[in-house]
Amino acid sequence: MSLSPREKDVLSLIASGLTLEQAARKLGISARCANQYRGRAFDKLGAISSPHAIALALRIGIELDLLSFFDPPKTT
Repeated sequence: MSLSPREKDVLSLIASGLTLEQAARKLGISARCANQYRGRAFDKLGAISSPHAIALALRIGIELDLLSFFDPPKTT
């Protein structure tokens, strides 16, 4: 079983602490599209919530990229 790149992106951002709306903005898509990607991931994983989907994805070896979506910290 595998998730599409966008499904992984949405789950990764949610796992990083963003809301669905924030994840959508970060990806440059609508919240409705982000919700559809999340829903497809739920269906594929058999998940009932975002935390459940994240746990199931990690359990079966799907790597979620938790840091690459964020800008690197600025040094002064």
